[in-house]
Amino acid sequence: MSVQQEDTSSADPFPGQTLSGRFLVQRVAGQTPDAITYAGVDQTTGIPIRIQRPAAFRADADVRSRLRSAGELIARAKGVPGVVVPIASGVHAGVPYLVLPAISGGTLADRLAQLKGAGGGTAAVRSMRVW
Repeated sequence: MSVQQEDTSSADPFPGQTLSGRFLVQRVAGQTPDAITYAGVDQTTGIPIRIQRPAAFRADADVRSRLRSAGELIARAKGVPGVVVPIASGVHAGVPYLVLPAISGGTLADRLAQLKGAGGGTAAVRSMRVW
């Protein structure tokens, strides 16, 4: 197993770019230790999108394989309530990405906090930890 190191020698190659000739990357919308999510727009339809990529600029073969597998698994779940299906995927500047439809209503953390504040959400939080 190889050790993956983040390439910090260059600036983030995504913001301001058009991916696959149609997906304009506008800004960082969120970040976790594993992934960065950008807000963008599908220039063909005008629909807001999200682009997600691994946090490391140069993903090794293992990371690319896991991302591809996750995308294929999600795509097979089309029609399952609550599952967001990727619109497209690709590689930009050596970094794999998924394009997803933007969903309104805030982040998962926002929604769980709302549920918890309303007296619910404890079961949802426990179930998320299991995943």
